[in-house]
Amino acid sequence: MIKTELFLRTIPAVLVMSAAAYGLTAHAQTQSGTNERASTSSGNGVVQKVEKTTKKAVNATERTAKKVGRATSKTASRAAGAVRHTGEKIGKKLPKGNATRPVDEQGRPGN
Repeated sequence: MIKTELFLRTIPAVLVMSAAAYGLTAHAQTQSGTNERASTSSGNGVVQKVEKTTKKAVNATERTAKKVGRATSKTASRAAGAVRHTGEKIGKKLPKGNATRPVDEQGRPGN
């Protein structure tokens, strides 16, 4: 029961992190887009600044994507553990099955 509650608390956190990641990437792309337009009318120094800013934005996007991937993986692993734990609990409560040997199509005991 405790693991299920922990899992249910983890889901909103992962969703918030992924939404933030998408927001950061969109923000980084928007800023580099405005700087690119300014660089076409300016000198060489502005172009270099735009390239540097774009590279930083790409790196930030990659880092954020990796963080979201790790968080999603961790959450999926926890969810699998909770499902496995629940299955084990249910399995303990089920009655034991028959100990009879399997039979073939004609009703004869198999090996």
